Amino acid sequence: MHKLIQAILPVLLLFMILPIYQPDAASAEETPQSDGVIVKYKETDDEPINELIEKVEVPKGETTDNLIEELEEQKNVEYAEPNYLFKKMESPNDPAYIDQWHHKKLGTGAAWTKSMGSKELIVAIIDDGVDRNHEDLKGRIVNAYDTIRNRKHIVPKGTHGTHIAGIIAGSANNGIGGTGVAPNVKLMPINVFDGKYADTADIIDAIHYAVQQKANIINMSLGDTSYSESLNKAVQEAYKKAY
Repeated sequence: MHKLIQAILPVLLLFMILPIYQPDAASAEETPQSDGVIVKYKETDDEPINELIEKVEVPKGETTDNLIEELEEQKNVEYAEPNYLFKKMESPNDPAYIDQWHHKKLGTGAAWTKSMGSKELIVAIIDDGVDRNHEDLKGRIVNAYDTIRNRKHIVPKGTHGTHIAGIIAGSANNGIGGTGVAPNVKLMPINVFDGKYADTADIIDAIHYAVQQKANIINMSLGDTSYSESLNKAVQEAYKKAY
């Protein structure tokens, strides 16, 4: 059994992995590259990518490369690749960081004379979760999903995800904290992190969920230096179904 959308106007699919995470020499050896292998089965009826992949653990005594070679010999397997691990982008805790220089850089003040974002638009934030009760985000969350625990409406209070949510859509004119770039939009937090890392298969699951729940924009502030054909396929599927 196979297991297994920058602008607010107009709506586009936004796939953000910027900048690509590049560990320094000291941390490179400590950072695992992948968590097992992803097997991509051959399509029979144009199934979505999340239904065509399966996570496989590397048995003790065997290497990832050898397992991939063995799996690709099977007739029903199109390809196999490492289940790459992604890390959250850094969120500096320097006091000056909260001055929100990006609004001047982006010219959001001028943009806001036209729109502060439509209440009909949903931005999916694939990250480590969001504090649903944060005073700048409360009441704006829809269809949250935790891929790690396979549960809806409940996600961790991710520090990074909450920070990203604030940048995107923190409430305006409430006299609290900062202001998001598009403070009127709704947010769909999707957790893919289990500790420090998120694996490719869970990110693919999150993208598929966002599309199914009719998200207009998908934000992923995470990155890796490796290329995944399965992840690319998931992004292309999402782009074709952009709302």
